[in-house]
Amino acid sequence: MQDQNTVVPFVLGIILVMLILFFVIANMLGKKPKAKKVKKQTYFGEEVWVNLESEARRETECLCLQCAALKPGQPDNCPHAQYFYEGCVKANCAFMMTRCRDFKTRELKEPEDNSHWNIPPHFDM
Repeated sequence: MQDQNTVVPFVLGIILVMLILFFVIANMLGKKPKAKKVKKQTYFGEEVWVNLESEARRETECLCLQCAALKPGQPDNCPHAQYFYEGCVKANCAFMMTRCRDFKTRELKEPEDNSHWNIPPHFDM
């Protein structure tokens, strides 16, 4: 049988480690995510909330805006892009596509003029 002088410190050490882990995990769970720069802006005559960091990256990082299949206003426009565009128009929101099985590469002209895509909403909500 082990000596009580070695068992007690060992058990106290285990309890101390468990308490530290408990407080570390509780602290991690209680932390709120870092606040993003969000503010209201007007798009298509309506005030909406905008994540300024994401909005600034959207035109360069959205797969749809870099895809050869994106042909707004044409019958052979990408069906995925058209579907999301219609939803965004209805809700006056924007998104950044990050994954697509049908992505087609194309040469980008810098800077790209995407002003013709900013069509006012024309769908009933």
